[in-house]
Amino acid sequence: MVTSIFCVPPLAFNVVLNSLCGQAMGAKKPEMAGIWLQLSLISVALAYLPCLIGFYYVDSVLLLLGFDSKIASLAGTFARYSTIWPIPNAWYQCLRYFYQAQGITRPAMWNNLAFVGVNFFLNWLQRQIRFCAQQFSPFCMHL
Repeated sequence: MVTSIFCVPPLAFNVVLNSLCGQAMGAKKPEMAGIWLQLSLISVALAYLPCLIGFYYVDSVLLLLGFDSKIASLAGTFARYSTIWPIPNAWYQCLRYFYQAQGITRPAMWNNLAFVGVNFFLNWLQRQIRFCAQQFSPFCMHL
């Protein structure tokens, strides 16, 4: 909940890219579409920096809202680990909108298809770890 509040506002820099690049391509000025892409990549990265600082205060915000201290602590740990994904994800979205405005959809398709496999593998791995933890709990504590 709190991480979503920090992540959503900077996404405006890449969502608008679809319209701007579409207009540039329609005006037969592909170099302008490239300029919009560069501005979007820089703007979204700079806009995310203050938002990512907020990720380090998620546990404090949740405690102020009256959540249990254990839940707030776990959410704070999750939020700190989550600081590595927003900027690369926003850059991917910028590139996806840039290519989409040009009618090039295969890069996004291949990327999404690859991550179906990655998610399948990670879910399988998580199930194996849970099975190990349930069956061999004292042994798994030392892994």
